[in-house]
Amino acid sequence: MKLLFFLSFLFLLNSAFSQELSITQNFSFGTFAPSFGTSTVTIDPYGTRTISGGAIPIGYFNYFPAIFMYTTKKGKPKNIVAHIIYDPNINISSNGHSMTVKLGPTNKINDTFITSSNQITEIRIGGRLTINNITSNPSGNYLGTFTITVIQE
Repeated sequence: MKLLFFLSFLFLLNSAFSQELSITQNFSFGTFAPSFGTSTVTIDPYGTRTISGGAIPIGYFNYFPAIFMYTTKKGKPKNIVAHIIYDPNINISSNGHSMTVKLGPTNKINDTFITSSNQITEIRIGGRLTINNITSNPSGNYLGTFTITVIQE
């Protein structure tokens, strides 16, 4: 039995300056077999996966963090402080069954970074998936969405 998890994303941008946020990689916890107890699968912002509890990983390198490219447009001030905001708790579901994902951390200290005119900044987001027992979370493609807001000062 295998479980496959993917998340898709929605974006919000909030600023007086022109900016763009684009997805370059969707989030995936990879494929694994659940156990009869609770397990967690964690993906850090750099793509390292750890599994605790009884879940068994299946396959290699089919898991990855979400990656976005954030761009400010030409003619904007230098040293713009930007903050990444997201709800850390989301649910993913498949055929009436659901699991909880706790988003974070990002690859930015305190979810904040400094950018300037026409600069591209890579934003990576990891997360931790909690898997209940095999009867509560049977095999399937579990999907969910989350919203990211980038606010410039």
